[in-house]
Amino acid sequence: MSRGVWNHPKTWIDSTTVETFLSWSEPEQQKLFKEIGKLSTALKDCTDPLKDPTLKRFRPTSYHGAIDVDDIYEYRLSGLTRVVARVKPKWVLMLTITLSHGHDLMRILLKVHRETIAAFSPPEE
Repeated sequence: MSRGVWNHPKTWIDSTTVETFLSWSEPEQQKLFKEIGKLSTALKDCTDPLKDPTLKRFRPTSYHGAIDVDDIYEYRLSGLTRVVARVKPKWVLMLTITLSHGHDLMRILLKVHRETIAAFSPPEE
């Protein structure tokens, strides 16, 4: 099984994340890109967004409380970096990323854009 992966355009990268990212050294930035790539690949091919062995290193958990939408999970990257994604059988929607464990901002972004998150359907190819 291979899913398509998309980023939510209004929630994936916010100004706080950009500001933090730009303050990092180039090696730190490259490390983040690699980690996001590994997570995306694992999500594309996983059999279960919580239990698949390829996701174990990201310590996945269900992400509840921010919005009433099914199939939302949190993945831990190195340090304080967290990614929240919606994983469906045929697609993955990367919702938010925080580089500083800033869950308050993540919840706000998810709540403000909950309707487009719930209604997301991948573009026809």
